[in-house]
Amino acid sequence: MANGMMVKVKTQDLQEQSGSYLDKAKSLKVTSEDTYAQGAEGLRDLVTFTKQVKLRFKPALDAQKKGLEETRSIQADILKVPTEAEGIIRGKMLTFQEKKRKDREEQEAKAREKAIADAKAKRDKELAELEASDAPFAKEKAEELAEEPITPEAIDVSTRPIKQDVTGVAQRQIWKAKVTDLEALIVAIANGKCPAHYIKADLVEIGKVVRASKGEIRIPGVHAYAEENIAVRAR
Repeated sequence: MANGMMVKVKTQDLQEQSGSYLDKAKSLKVTSEDTYAQGAEGLRDLVTFTKQVKLRFKPALDAQKKGLEETRSIQADILKVPTEAEGIIRGKMLTFQEKKRKDREEQEAKAREKAIADAKAKRDKELAELEASDAPFAKEKAEELAEEPITPEAIDVSTRPIKQDVTGVAQRQIWKAKVTDLEALIVAIANGKCPAHYIKADLVEIGKVVRASKGEIRIPGVHAYAEENIAVRAR
């Protein structure tokens, strides 16, 4: 690992000089062309000083950056194996869970089919008994029963629960969203069916258009404006 992270920077002279700039800025009163010019000179001095400070710290910061990058690279190399192993285990556990889900659905489907078949057999038996009966209104009851839909009894499918006794490990669902039709979402927002914060204005792209056209291109819902600023070059 790079030992440049221990590079020391001499700062006493910079700190002393920095304090003097603040005193000058507070005492400056811009009330005339001459004092305005003094302010401009003061700005150039500050920009030049800022540049000097950054240059003084650059070697130390570059060394720290290099050391941090090397540290992260070593960490990433070490974590490759456990990360891959974790993915393999997670995949196998999720596959097992999916198989259990499908097995449960198949059992439920079979139980539902059996329940319907049992209900139909029960009704057919009752129909046969009514048709063979000489009891009063037996025929009418048979006709009514024949028109009734087949209603199976409640389905009870019991499956062995998946073992979940490992501390710190539990399966959960993570819901996510992705936009498949941006125009449809925009229309829904325009119609008041979705809140406006579901999408965000791209101020970077909008800003490019505004700067390039200097506000001449009108964008609905966007106010283009210019802020006064003072550009300063270092000496």
